[in-house]
Amino acid sequence: MKRIAYRLYQSVMFAASQCLPWPETQVLSGENCVLQLPQQLRKDGCARPLLMTGPTLHRIGAVEPLQKALAEEGYEAPLFYDVQNDPSLANVEAAYTAYRNHGCDSIIAFGAARLWTAPNFAARG
Repeated sequence: MKRIAYRLYQSVMFAASQCLPWPETQVLSGENCVLQLPQQLRKDGCARPLLMTGPTLHRIGAVEPLQKALAEEGYEAPLFYDVQNDPSLANVEAAYTAYRNHGCDSIIAFGAARLWTAPNFAARG
């Protein structure tokens, strides 16, 4: 009986989720793909993105070309570079605080897929 109830619940939730306006995640890939981000942000109506990355990528200057491209297009993108490989709740809360305090409306997660956990949760508040 429990199994039937769970399946019914899952079916109802799946049907309801099909009616919700879920935003699509945009993944840009390829050489110099980060230079396409300002145009994508404009297309999506984003005015103030928070650029999130890890300390190593920040230290080696990997985010600088993206910061330059954003600045050239008129975007002021605050930088949060304390995203840990395995983010704790405190790390996610710090990311959300930065997002909120800077008045951001979008997040750019720069780095490996494992760094996307904190930006994902920070965006949801």
